[in-house]
Amino acid sequence: MKHMKKFAFLMILAVGLSSCSLFNVDVDSEISGVLDAYVPEAMAKAADDWHPLVAAKDIDAQENDDVQEYSDNIEDIVVNEITATVTEVSHEGIILSANTVFYLIGGTKSAEWSKGEEWPIYVGATFTFDNLGTSYDDASKIILHAAKTEGESMITIGVDGESSMDGINVKIKITFGTTFTANIF
Repeated sequence: MKHMKKFAFLMILAVGLSSCSLFNVDVDSEISGVLDAYVPEAMAKAADDWHPLVAAKDIDAQENDDVQEYSDNIEDIVVNEITATVTEVSHEGIILSANTVFYLIGGTKSAEWSKGEEWPIYVGATFTFDNLGTSYDDASKIILHAAKTEGESMITIGVDGESSMDGINVKIKITFGTTFTANIF
């Protein structure tokens, strides 16, 4: 009987500690994808000289190395920073209009960001999106759901805006700087 009490106590202690944050690990990671935007040559020049720039890319959140390592133990994902970095341009002097919107879609949720001003495009140009309203929280929920839900791991990043030039190609890397919390016990 004495051993049964000890065993029961140890079992209760083990179960209690397994849900304890002592066994949580925070991992800084990035989920990213490159948008390849092509703006065809216009048949006729528009009066305002802006040309539609649209691109989207699907990303499998479960292909991230950290998601794979902690897959069944992820408890939370927090987006800390979202950046857009130009990696390639076909021409110099390209400007994205102030109303250009970048977005993230996953399942039935979406989040979007806008620079709010014209953005000169050149290799290496980087813009960090502000955390306005619930945009980072929404992005965190989308990525967490995709990372944890089998069969729903795809998220879509995209851009919908305008370019000052036609007949161009621009590649923009969108990066979500995240912190994963996983229980390692």
